[in-house]
Amino acid sequence: MKCRIAVITDLHYSRSAPVVATRQGQWGAVLLRRTVERLNRYIQPDVVVVLGDLLDDPHETELLTELKAILDRLKCPWLAIPGNHDPAPATFYEIFPRVEYLDVNGVRLVGFADEERPEWNAYRNAAGFEQMARAAAGHAGPLAALQHVPVGEPRRETPYGYTNCAEVADALRRYGYRLALSGHYHKGRELQPSEGFSTMTIPALCEAPYSFALVTMDGDEVKSEVLSHQLPASWKLNDYHSHTQFAYCAEDVSLARSRAFAALMGVNQLAFTEHSGQLYFDRKPYWQCVFGERGIHETEGRQERMADYWREAAGCRSESVLTGLEADADYHGNLVAHPADIERADLVVGAVHWLPALQPPDRAAAEFLRIADRLCRNNIDVLAHPFRVFRRSGQPVPASLFAPVISILRETGVAAEINFHSNEPEPEFFAGCLRAGVKISFGSDAHALYEVGEFHPHLALLAEIGYDGDVHDILIPAIRI
Repeated sequence: MKCRIAVITDLHYSRSAPVVATRQGQWGAVLLRRTVERLNRYIQPDVVVVLGDLLDDPHETELLTELKAILDRLKCPWLAIPGNHDPAPATFYEIFPRVEYLDVNGVRLVGFADEERPEWNAYRNAAGFEQMARAAAGHAGPLAALQHVPVGEPRRETPYGYTNCAEVADALRRYGYRLALSGHYHKGRELQPSEGFSTMTIPALCEAPYSFALVTMDGDEVKSEVLSHQLPASWKLNDYHSHTQFAYCAEDVSLARSRAFAALMGVNQLAFTEHSGQLYFDRKPYWQCVFGERGIHETEGRQERMADYWREAAGCRSESVLTGLEADADYHGNLVAHPADIERADLVVGAVHWLPALQPPDRAAAEFLRIADRLCRNNIDVLAHPFRVFRRSGQPVPASLFAPVISILRETGVAAEINFHSNEPEPEFFAGCLRAGVKISFGSDAHALYEVGEFHPHLALLAEIGYDGDVHDILIPAIRI
């Protein structure tokens, strides 16, 4: 049976600025959360293994609890082993479960916590070899050895290795191990067949391009793929929908941190597009849509924060950071925003978050079309998450709306947003947009830092609908300020 193993290593998480300039360990928790969420939602491996150096400073043991809480979000079995930057195994395993081996789809994954040696090498002692033998005993399926340090000879395939590497290799062959997975060497080393087993060193999550790996074992066959979070600079992709600390529904985003993380992830332009209604109305009235009928003229529940938003956003505005609005629509399709605020925005993303009625379905579809038509004629640049209002209410998206909405977008020059935040965009709709020449906008709709510039699903959707051309031919052009 096939076993898909996601492998993460070398987070070097720290509260402090990196000692080594290339390591971005201060983002370790965010990068891990981004990896976990991508694995859960899109990749869905059979098991996840973490190969050590979760921390940069072994004395910051409290950070291990934070990382474990993120790993506990995984929807599949997982195990973690310590590296040379982590606390001693006894302390490490007070927080993480100590698992001698884990069986998944017939594959036995065996984790080792080996002794450290000078020059950042390792040594497998008698107890480690006994563990290798115990794990192999009575197991008929494939075996995979998990360790922090690469199993080869030091300063040969990688700068680091085992001082008793020949003994380790002999034991791997003798006990029938098919694969040895390691971290530690941050550049990584691709899957290498050896005599009797294969080895792979996984790149560090804390260094560009912020990678992890997917390794598939299928009997004696082993395949691998390295996946990265950082967008190549040459792609020049823009995230035109992101939130700030002003959002009532924000998790850990902020103007400063989101801007910094977007740069780290290779986002060309980041647009802050805060909910307009949340900048005019207090929390409870906003969620009750008190402005549905009277829009921006509603006086109930007002909480004026728009000036504060513009003042703080001005400090971030640049060629790579735009300041705009996600303009809520009232029940008549008018923007819940003053004209002066719309004029000030670099980008306006229009959103239908509420409908006057969601039942019966025919009426809901008609209401949506009426509101969306008016909204798109109110000088917005992008229609946010089309049809998500139906998904959030538990209703199927009316496919009958696709053609008329595409026609409205084409007529008004408004772009359609691909948005996966609590949403599953409809491939058929976006395929129709491409056929009609409607521009596309990528939006993370980030309410949490890990979401900023996460375009893995956006690109996958384009591939799903058969688009293989230059993505810039179909995306909304970069906005110059």
